[in-house]
Amino acid sequence: MRCGSIVSCVPHDSSEVRVAKVIQSVKRLNPHTGVNETINVIKLHFNGQLFLIHDSLLRASTPEEKKKDPKNITYWKDIPDKSSLKDIIWTDTSEYYYL
Repeated sequence: MRCGSIVSCVPHDSSEVRVAKVIQSVKRLNPHTGVNETINVIKLHFNGQLFLIHDSLLRASTPEEKKKDPKNITYWKDIPDKSSLKDIIWTDTSEYYYL
């Protein structure tokens, strides 16, 4: 996914599909296969939480999903600047990301 894309995913602490925005995308080496894979930093629309998530767990959001899970303006007053790319680790699931 490209930076700025609006995507849908299921974060590890939820059973619901959530809408998010891709903040950063980086390539990281998969320690199991030795292949570079895309890891994304996303910000959830409904509460502004940041997650690291593997690219395979994201898909483009449908208009219905965007209406059902709107952006909460309170949490979007400050979009984080590009954090240090070295802090983004490989993951095959979703993990909380702290700046």
